[in-house]
Amino acid sequence: MVYGYKNRLSTRTTGLFIESHDLVGKIDAISEIGTIIEIKTARAVPNQFEVDTNLQLTLYSWAYRMLYGQPEEKIMIISLVKTKEPQVVCLKTSRGEASYTRLFKLIESVLKAIKQELFYCNQLNIWGCRSCQYLAECESE
Repeated sequence: MVYGYKNRLSTRTTGLFIESHDLVGKIDAISEIGTIIEIKTARAVPNQFEVDTNLQLTLYSWAYRMLYGQPEEKIMIISLVKTKEPQVVCLKTSRGEASYTRLFKLIESVLKAIKQELFYCNQLNIWGCRSCQYLAECESE
């Protein structure tokens, strides 16, 4: 049974901040036993390494621990794979202090670059670029 669906993470309800910046987001679902569930669509079957290093899941794990005062039972990603033969792939993972250290070092680096007004072009041109206010600058480089 699902305990919560599309659980909002926002300072208006949780008081969570990173480097004095509001933490805002949504966890797809949290089960009654404390499993964080993320549902994705994908063109290819994800592998365990991708799930084990996914920063979004690391942030969800950290937020869960801050909100509930205890570790999550597990983290599960459910991928709806759009292949010739559609598949549903479920992979489990976990997070610990090393994962949080990596995440916060990355966040610290990004915040430092933003403060110095260093904005890098996303060479992969993945989601978000088409609506980015800096798209013209990236395409001109």
